[in-house]
Amino acid sequence: MKYILIFLVLVSSFFLLAVAEEAVNTKLDMPRGFEGIYLEMPVKELLQIRPNVSIHPMERDSSIEQVDSTKLNQSLYEFVEKDSLFGLNMFAMYVFRDGELKNMLVIWTGAINEVRKYRVNFVASCEKRWGTNYQRRVVKIQPNTRIEHLAPLLLWEKGNAIVTAVCTSEYEDKALEAGVFMINIFSQDDKEMLNKFSGETTDENTRIKLFQNIGISPQEKDTTSKE
Repeated sequence: MKYILIFLVLVSSFFLLAVAEEAVNTKLDMPRGFEGIYLEMPVKELLQIRPNVSIHPMERDSSIEQVDSTKLNQSLYEFVEKDSLFGLNMFAMYVFRDGELKNMLVIWTGAINEVRKYRVNFVASCEKRWGTNYQRRVVKIQPNTRIEHLAPLLLWEKGNAIVTAVCTSEYEDKALEAGVFMINIFSQDDKEMLNKFSGETTDENTRIKLFQNIGISPQEKDTTSKE
């Protein structure tokens, strides 16, 4: 659990740094429990769907505990043990700028054997929700740590929104205690976020194994990058 909490803090701080400024208003087919959430929605609407969100610890004033729905710029989060998705722990973060949702991050995490058991199902559910026309990229998880490792990333363009999904793949002998499923939704206008997901260069064998481990064969169409 200690590793999981440290991971969540590091990842959430990563996403606090880059947020789009342009309007989006793209509604998407969302995972169970997040239906109705869309980019550009106001805080009040989010609170109706996810009433247990709190002020992000990195922005919290000890004298203020309750979410202020009139505050224009803020980051909210929630943590749920044994969420409905495969019974894994769930962390979600919502970044608001000018009173509108600009970035949404959801991470489900658990013991590596649990993630291993469900990762093909996770990818299949993403394909069912957002389609099979996606780009494949490879990203680093926990860079510059003893457990730094590569993970496969799927990227969809849906209207003016970008949807990414990351899944722990275990392509090499790393002593991983936990794994993750991660979904991030943000605007195509958010160049800084797009750069963060630009991908790592890998050899073909590593790449094939990364995606095979999550149920995607090398024979399937690979729209990895755009020139």
